[in-house]
Amino acid sequence: MLSTKKSTSYSSPTRNEDTLLPKRNRQGYKVYISTIMRIIILLALLICTCSYAQEKSLNMVDALNIKKDIRSLDKRILHLVKKHPKLSKEKGIQIFYAFILSTEENKTSEEDYRSGKFLYTLSPSYRKFYQNFLYRKKYINTMAIYIADSIGNLLATASPRFIHIPHIHGVTDIEMTKMFHRKEVDFVFYKNLTSLGTLFAIKGNDVFIIEESGEGIKEYKLDEYVDCCYNKLFPFFMQ
Repeated sequence: MLSTKKSTSYSSPTRNEDTLLPKRNRQGYKVYISTIMRIIILLALLICTCSYAQEKSLNMVDALNIKKDIRSLDKRILHLVKKHPKLSKEKGIQIFYAFILSTEENKTSEEDYRSGKFLYTLSPSYRKFYQNFLYRKKYINTMAIYIADSIGNLLATASPRFIHIPHIHGVTDIEMTKMFHRKEVDFVFYKNLTSLGTLFAIKGNDVFIIEESGEGIKEYKLDEYVDCCYNKLFPFFMQ
């Protein structure tokens, strides 16, 4: 007679990695991981908050509260474009503005210009234009309005009154339009009482000077320009 033996199988107990550490060490390890995660989250929030604050501090459209003014001016210029026999056929029209802003000079100093603090003393100016022979409407004041095609070629300059297409565009107007199209500037303005042919420009958190010349435009960092040429910036007041 053959006898059969029952085979017995053994399974090793599942090891929990936590059992490899003493209980006190396990608790310390968890506290350490939790602390590191909190620090990472706090640093991320701090970086985002600082970046947002810096970006917002140089958002001139919001600081000047001129969103509605720009929309109104956009609407007017687009109306003139649609009525123009040549521009009305263009697709992908772009409109860029160099505004005129003002401040009282006795409220700012050379150091305010060097640091960029003067930006927070600026205010927009406005001018009324005839829409027809009887009606005038107020628009935010501009130093220049550039109308370009979809690839950044200057087509015309404008005002709320009319569109102007010269036989030959000025070098400065062409280069300024290219800068806008390439997004090298976010906001451009002429400031009252400063020398003609000198513009202030903002890109991100940087402020710089754009100076017109016979060969086009030249760019300077704001602090460097103030250090070397502050008197040149205000020729009407410096002797």
